[in-house]
Amino acid sequence: MKRTLLSALLLISFNIYATSLDIAYEEFYKSDVISSNHCGRNIQSFLKYLDEQKVEFNSAYVVSIHEPFAALNHFDARWGSKEFYENGEFYFRSNWYFHVFAVIDGKAYDFSQAGMKSLLLKDYLNLSYLPKSKTENVFFQGNLTKEKTLSKFINLEMNIYESETYKTNLGPAKHQGVFIELFNL
Repeated sequence: MKRTLLSALLLISFNIYATSLDIAYEEFYKSDVISSNHCGRNIQSFLKYLDEQKVEFNSAYVVSIHEPFAALNHFDARWGSKEFYENGEFYFRSNWYFHVFAVIDGKAYDFSQAGMKSLLLKDYLNLSYLPKSKTENVFFQGNLTKEKTLSKFINLEMNIYESETYKTNLGPAKHQGVFIELFNL
């Protein structure tokens, strides 16, 4: 009896905790604080908002990706141009020279992502940075496939920051590496 009650209480408290992070993300996603082309500031403000709302989580870090030729494509963008895969399906694509998102308890939080969805890191990376199928000609990049896109990530610089230091002074990075590392977790 005691074990069942304890299990029920733990399950209820976990569900309240999970909901509170998702609710905080939805509220912040809809807020007027979020703006296009300010992903680093959006994430920094979101982390501070989580503190203000007393949202608890186990682990968090911030990822920044750097592409010096503004060819970092996001294939599920909130703000972007409407483009097409060769099969006729459309998508919204943005491309940047850098991008920042947070990973909290294994889920990615990105305010440049279309829709208010927090996804497991692996799912987020596949949905956001890899085309679903072969694209039509992308300006200065040609037709893109998953394989061609992944091959570019081998040399794409990435920094990982502790969430606490990112909130206050945006660094320093606790890890410097290449973007392909995240796909191999």
